[in-house]
Amino acid sequence: MQTLRMKQLTSLVATALGILWSCPASGQEPLNENLKPLAWLVGQWEARMEDGNGNPLRWTVEAKPYLKGTALDLHYSGQAQNGYEFGAGEIIYYWQPETRTIANFRLDTMGGHAADTLARQGNNQWTWMGPWYDGQGRYSVGSTEITKLNENTCTVLMRSLQSTAETAMPDLKLTFSRAGRSADEQELLRLESQWNDALIKVDARFLDRIFADEFMMTDSDGGVLDKKQTIALATSGDEVVKTAVSDEFKIQFHGDTAILNLRFTSQETYKGQDASGSYRCTDIWRKQAGTWRCVASHGTRIKPSSVNAEAELIQLENEWNDALVKADVQKLDQIYAGEFILTNADGEVWDKAKCLASVKSGEDIFSSATTDQIKVSLHGEMAVVTGRMTAKETLKGKDVSGTIRFTDTWCRKGAAWRCVASHGTKIKD
Repeated sequence: MQTLRMKQLTSLVATALGILWSCPASGQEPLNENLKPLAWLVGQWEARMEDGNGNPLRWTVEAKPYLKGTALDLHYSGQAQNGYEFGAGEIIYYWQPETRTIANFRLDTMGGHAADTLARQGNNQWTWMGPWYDGQGRYSVGSTEITKLNENTCTVLMRSLQSTAETAMPDLKLTFSRAGRSADEQELLRLESQWNDALIKVDARFLDRIFADEFMMTDSDGGVLDKKQTIALATSGDEVVKTAVSDEFKIQFHGDTAILNLRFTSQETYKGQDASGSYRCTDIWRKQAGTWRCVASHGTRIKPSSVNAEAELIQLENEWNDALVKADVQKLDQIYAGEFILTNADGEVWDKAKCLASVKSGEDIFSSATTDQIKVSLHGEMAVVTGRMTAKETLKGKDVSGTIRFTDTWCRKGAAWRCVASHGTKIKD
């Protein structure tokens, strides 16, 4: 049973590693345009974790361009503390023009093979979903979410969704660091990531363990909370954290003290009111009896920048087009606000539910969709985006392709923009 669980763990981690480390080594021929979204992952990387018995495990990966930068040749291996290699293999990544996705084929020393597809979700996040075959007739289907924290660190969240193996794997989250980071740096980054998870899961025991007895929290309103008060707030039910991500880390060491400056972004509510946002934080850690514990944390809310907002809205418009072409209903659900209203070129008014249903059912099919002549006008928490959209589209089997002028109205809801209304008028030939 333990061997089977290790095989499952190896298959999940190895597939994630294949996506993560798709990057050219220094001095190698650069990746082509289609693979450039992953170009920030340069060099060797490593991750540390524990098996089900608490034994330390270590993954290392090296990736090099292949076939003049049109593909990636990846080599990965996992080793236990005693030097035993429990997983190794090779992955070839390549661009698939038919589906406009990055695909791969993997061979593993354990006899398994897999095919995966990578999809980009925003600037700093990628996801994939695909099958894994272990060479013994068993298969599993899993999803992986990869979040870039900074140029040297990222997290990988893996979920096994369906499996014919005897024991299903639990969700697994790993923090990867560029090779060469010290063990203390890796440990602090891991603790920061687990701190975020504890806020979401309302894990009071973990917070009690990482906060020193003298811990003090200074919030963005200038309030000061001690350890007991901070944990009480996190577990009271008044503060509900849905998502929490830390990135843009800068770390200083002064003996047994570490100072971490970072950006913290969350989706959360406080007493039923949206309290989402991004913050600059300074966390101070001290190593006490060989264990890092946080002694102080100070956060300041980041005021949204008009320049960043304009770029973000333009990117969202492009992601909207991609979601229509890929029939990505989940992404469209994220873009449309609950009150979203579409007034189409025929003067029909559709609500969010009808828009999503038409794409999901195949009633509304986009072969291509591009926008240009985009202009953004910001008005506090509201924004108006105008432009021109050209699409190849069929609706209920009828060709409705053409070019429209559109006006999209966006509202900032917490830390994210959501479209509340869209109006299109067809441009006559």
